Amino acid sequence: MRGMREVVGGRVGGGGTVLFLCHAFPRFRDDGVAPFVGTLAGALRASGFNVDVVAPHARGLRVSEDIGGVTVHRFRYAPEEWETLAYRGVMHDVLIKNPLYLPLFASFFASYVLEAVKVSRDKKVNLIHAHWWIPGGVAAAVASKITGKPYVITCHGSDVFLVRKWKWLAPIMRWTLSNASSVTVVSSYIKDELSKQGFLGAKVIPMPVEERLLPKKRKDKRGAYRIVASGRLVERKGFTYLLDALDALAKKRVNFEAEIIGDGPLRDSLVGYAKERNLNVSFTGAMPHSEAIKRLACADIVVMPSITDWKGEAEGLGMVLAESQMMGIPVVGSSSGGILDVVEDGVSGLLVPEKDSKALAAALFRLIADNKFAGKIAEGGRKSAVCRFSLEGVAKKFIDVYGKGGLN
Repeated sequence: MRGMREVVGGRVGGGGTVLFLCHAFPRFRDDGVAPFVGTLAGALRASGFNVDVVAPHARGLRVSEDIGGVTVHRFRYAPEEWETLAYRGVMHDVLIKNPLYLPLFASFFASYVLEAVKVSRDKKVNLIHAHWWIPGGVAAAVASKITGKPYVITCHGSDVFLVRKWKWLAPIMRWTLSNASSVTVVSSYIKDELSKQGFLGAKVIPMPVEERLLPKKRKDKRGAYRIVASGRLVERKGFTYLLDALDALAKKRVNFEAEIIGDGPLRDSLVGYAKERNLNVSFTGAMPHSEAIKRLACADIVVMPSITDWKGEAEGLGMVLAESQMMGIPVVGSSSGGILDVVEDGVSGLLVPEKDSKALAAALFRLIADNKFAGKIAEGGRKSAVCRFSLEGVAKKFIDVYGKGGLN
């Protein structure tokens, strides 16, 4: 599994035992589901902690599996053919579209808590670390009441915005967060959103990027400038505005080829939009994380044109930009959401107003037309990414949080 590695010559277990609760966790090596959580588990393992994970079961997966020294315990909550709540996109969207799934979710949650309690006792866990306040954080809070183990919660974004849709969740969220030893968020944007909802005191700690697994930036010899974007094909990713910007570049006769990595409900409309304008854009579909990283490594520019969508939600962080910066690739992003934590305009990348195709085209053209400036931006981006997202640095911040949370 990407980011989950064996420790060679390191002290393992001396830091205590941490239990991750995650409704989304990599199912296999190189899985594209929440790879950043797997990377963090590996980083803590390398820092001397035993790490166990409780995650949902799904068809074809083992109930228990040891990967790189991290044991994943997958809880059963229904006959295998009905275990369809996890690993299929955003869980609450599934529940909204089909309320008949609610009884299944009740079984899911009860099984989640029971497995968390069982593993906590069997593995003599010192601290529980829940990713996403719901359902993992609530499960951690209940398990903590039963076992007496302290818990920490990391909010990633989608969980925080859920309260906007379902106001009745607000008191549950406040109870869950207020009883946690510590609460972390992946960006200042998510911290601000939590503050608006009445919870103060969250600490910003991003997810890490494992530099050693990133390929070296490769320069394609075909001559055309390669512009690459990656993300789920949904409104919030802003790919329509990217296509408009590429159309503007094409009208300037810029020699480029673009690639959009990912899949989603807007695929057909985006492909049709690109064909109508005869744009040199390929849509690769979803692919393993390592393959997506290789595609990014071939880019001259990586772009994230994310917007605030109709639900009022924006990008939680922007890990694609951080990974690209770490590889020394200049990046362009929207002045939106957590991207502002990743990119400092004119220093570690270029920022443009969201939904502004003209500004996006101008930023891309500036990097294409001025190699010296592009090199300066790439160098600044790499320095920034190493400082903010390094494996060791992020792990140390979480270890400090664990210490304050009661893990000795």
